[in-house]
Amino acid sequence: MCAAPGTSAAAARLGLNQPKVSALRNYRLEGFSVERLMMLLIALDQDVEIVIRAKPRSRAAARISK
Repeated sequence: MCAAPGTSAAAARLGLNQPKVSALRNYRLEGFSVERLMMLLIALDQDVEIVIRAKPRSRAAARISK
């Protein structure tokens, strides 16, 4: 089985192996701490912004947005 295009380059840039990059691309985040995910985003030259706000009363449950 071949790696998805770009996963080898991403793995090298992030210091991860290809299976871990593949897991991230497929939203399988088990084993990755929030801190580690933030550091990976920084390694990809991404700014990280965390916004916390009150849940609207019109919605029954709180949520995490992507």
